[in-house]
Amino acid sequence: MSLKDRLGLATAPLFLMDGSAFIYRGFFANRNMQRSDGFPTNALVVVSRVLLRILREEAPAHFAFVQDGRGKNFRHDIFPLYKANREATPEDLVRQMDPIQRMVRALGLRLILSEGCEADDCIASLAERFSAQCPVVIVSGDKDLKQCLGPNVFMWDPGSRDEKLVTAEDFVRETGVQPAQWADVQALIGDTSDNIPGVPGIGPKKAQQIFETCASLEEIRDHFERIPAKLQEKLRDHLENMFTWRELTTLRRDFCTDITLDDMAVQPPDAAACSAISAEFELFALRREMEALLRAGASRNARPPQGEPAADAAPSPARGTHQLSLLEMASPLPESLPPLFRTTNRLPAPEGARLAVIWAQGEDAPPHLAVASADDPDDMPPWTGRWAGEPDVLADYLAQAALVVSEDAKRLWRRGLLREEGRQRIMDLGIAAYLLNPEENDYGWPRLAVRWGAGLPRRDNAAALALDMARLLENRLLRDGLLALYENLEIPLAPVLARMEAAGIAIDGRAFGRFLADVQQELDELTAAVYAAAGRSFNIRSAQQLGEVLYGEMGLPAPRKTRGGQASTSQETLERLAGRHPVVESILQFRKLEKMRSTYLDPLPRLVDDSGRLHTTFNQKATATGRLSSSNPNLQNIPVRGPLGKRMRTCFVAGAGRLLVSADYSQVELRVLAHMSQDAALLDAFRRGEDIHARTAALIYDCPQDAVTP
Repeated sequence: MSLKDRLGLATAPLFLMDGSAFIYRGFFANRNMQRSDGFPTNALVVVSRVLLRILREEAPAHFAFVQDGRGKNFRHDIFPLYKANREATPEDLVRQMDPIQRMVRALGLRLILSEGCEADDCIASLAERFSAQCPVVIVSGDKDLKQCLGPNVFMWDPGSRDEKLVTAEDFVRETGVQPAQWADVQALIGDTSDNIPGVPGIGPKKAQQIFETCASLEEIRDHFERIPAKLQEKLRDHLENMFTWRELTTLRRDFCTDITLDDMAVQPPDAAACSAISAEFELFALRREMEALLRAGASRNARPPQGEPAADAAPSPARGTHQLSLLEMASPLPESLPPLFRTTNRLPAPEGARLAVIWAQGEDAPPHLAVASADDPDDMPPWTGRWAGEPDVLADYLAQAALVVSEDAKRLWRRGLLREEGRQRIMDLGIAAYLLNPEENDYGWPRLAVRWGAGLPRRDNAAALALDMARLLENRLLRDGLLALYENLEIPLAPVLARMEAAGIAIDGRAFGRFLADVQQELDELTAAVYAAAGRSFNIRSAQQLGEVLYGEMGLPAPRKTRGGQASTSQETLERLAGRHPVVESILQFRKLEKMRSTYLDPLPRLVDDSGRLHTTFNQKATATGRLSSSNPNLQNIPVRGPLGKRMRTCFVAGAGRLLVSADYSQVELRVLAHMSQDAALLDAFRRGEDIHARTAALIYDCPQDAVTP
């Protein structure tokens, strides 16, 4: 039964969703949900599921997804410490904000970002303005929004177990106060999550007792003598502050004034955008729900009058043929699988051709091929197939092409499919997309196809689509002045990285073993010391058990709680407690050694090949600054500081008859600065080979350069 029927409403309600609350709830509900490459999707999945359910079951005519904007708001001007206790938004949540907003828009819903206020203020403003025109359902479980409840305003939390539906009458029965009094009540109680102090010693029960006597903060101040003596003692020193706390807890009603009801009208879902997001973030479990929603929308919006055929209707497919779903028809990602080939006998002539090699189904599946001959017209579909033969045979074939296109050319070099002496041009779609937008974070084939293939003609094969994308990306590089950077720096670097990955680096297995044994012995000793101090054994690695021991049993001062309600045992928290009890130092040392053991000493020796060498992956497209990164394993974060770091470094060795060489640019940023600025003093210093810092100091202090000490 819909909310309209449950509430007995005469007209369909306006739905105002507290988007920020559901984003956070979705993120912390399941921290392990992620795409196959590790990109987090927990908040995206939960929010999408809630939206799809509302659209399916409620079929709203008007809907707004309201989300907190960036930066501080008016409450910080009133009380600078407002929300000062909040930890920074987790990076894995920040990365999902853009996909969530794309999903909201793709589903045809209005997205509202608050400016100078919070999402709750926007919701309160819209609810008050439009409740005279239609019922309003606030989709949230946030206690702050309960002050919006009224004769035509309701709250519904579809994310709670009982899907709590609250009316103004329900609220009065539950709290004993009216919704209009709720901000006054919260001013006394305070809110630890927002760092609003409130009045010490006043909780919900005492606040209810006070408001049975006085209906507002003004009455508390003006008729203080009516309040019981014990409560007067608690309130006496806070009669001014409580008005400040009320300013923080009161939701404003004067925001979002330019938004009309028509602005929040629900639009038909964008099938192409839904498909793109579904493919990009591997929302396989939601695909059927999206499909059902799209079909329901299509049947509602495209049903012709009885007896008349639909305009431009496609003929019904023959029985037994494959029927594409709405998502498949809208997707830029080709679904069909071309035939397999193990020899080049039946492949088109490669001389002078444009040729694409794309791993559309993952690295372990046969790559897709597409060949466009040099004399083929642009509108002629290329030949397509999949390769299941020997790498050397395909390498000989690729060597004769004029252009080779791939989503990751380094993979071609690693697999021996490209030869460094080859003269063909290389179009690496991932590197090209990275140069055009280095903050995407994902340059794999699914994301590339969605991002750059959506506006291109639909192809029946991934490699064929890649040939079209290659032309598009090359034109964009040329337009943005990036083609020379691509051709002269990025592409020549790729085979070098491939050789580095193949070569790997040697480790001294025996040195690792001795180091691990020493660290394990010290961990055992620290564990015994911690157990002795605590008076019992427990799991030191468990934050919950550690918190119970330190704060509950040993009496150390408890810090602020985490979002999960536990007392924090973070590194920063324990470092602040150092010196209060010897056990804290033992735990900090335990954590340092345990990280060394679990991150490096134990796993790295397991990853070596038969010759005792580690092979990492160098990521050319992972950082917005252009720096290389290393993964699987990360060899760029090997510890270097302190005795442990130095000992760790000695475990990496050169092969017999070889040396390890450390090379670094000399003041490369200052040299670039000198070149770009053409500053005479900088240029002269570098030409003379002078110490640039000594020369700068001499200029600043107006003294001879030889008078500058090290």
